[in-house]
Amino acid sequence: TGTLTSTPGGKGANEAVALARLNVTTALVGCVGHPDVDAQARFLLDYLPRQGVDVAAVRCSRAHVTSAAVIISTAADGRKLTVSCEHVDGRPAANLAIGAVEVDAAERALRRSAQSVLLLQLEVPVGAMMELVARARALRNPVALKPSPLPPHQLAAARRLLGAGVSLCLVNETEAPALLGWGDGGLGGVTSLSDLEAAERAAEQILLRWPSLRTVVVTCCVGHVLRERATSGWLSAEVGRGAGNDGGGDGDCVSRGGSDHGGDDAACAALGE
Repeated sequence: TGTLTSTPGGKGANEAVALARLNVTTALVGCVGHPDVDAQARFLLDYLPRQGVDVAAVRCSRAHVTSAAVIISTAADGRKLTVSCEHVDGRPAANLAIGAVEVDAAERALRRSAQSVLLLQLEVPVGAMMELVARARALRNPVALKPSPLPPHQLAAARRLLGAGVSLCLVNETEAPALLGWGDGGLGGVTSLSDLEAAERAAEQILLRWPSLRTVVVTCCVGHVLRERATSGWLSAEVGRGAGNDGGGDGDCVSRGGSDHGGDDAACAALGE
């Protein structure tokens, strides 16, 4: 026996709400089922605007269903198991239908401000994200990636995106070693970071492996590590210009403890479900 609690979600939606609560102008670009026949779609389209998220670019589709996930947490040791529902009555998940329409909508959102930032995660097709990264770079808008969820079959997609011109990467204690392949035999088969020293090492290696990155944030059970390339990182660069430039820099890293929030002058377009 246990308790079932239903909450709004989807990684893109969660990130959009978090940014909106920080007074960042935020637009979510994505796809859900049609609210006439999809209760989850009705719920999200009502909830997100009340949190300050612009959902004008969220497409509604009668041919698809709003995806859902059930997270099972054990009382004894806190372990979590996530079960995703990607088909209901023969209709596929709406987030998997994201394509050219959403890419165009996200580009329009980015064009609204030279300071717009594109935020991506891995619950939408990689092809759409690769195209959008290219467009954002052409506009000189910074691109941030939260490579989650990151099961083994998504590693190639995450690495492709990081190599395509992402300038900010945010990872947790299991995602960082997975991206680096440390669990494949390197560093004694490390699959999780247990201290800040390991997080620092992972952040440095991610910066070295993907030259377009300017800033890496690694979260582990004891805190957060932020690493930047000297004089060219996310915090030290002019938003909308230097943070998205080509070139690998000299590979030097600096640590930062925090930054000012963008306030009303900053904007973010989040692509997700």
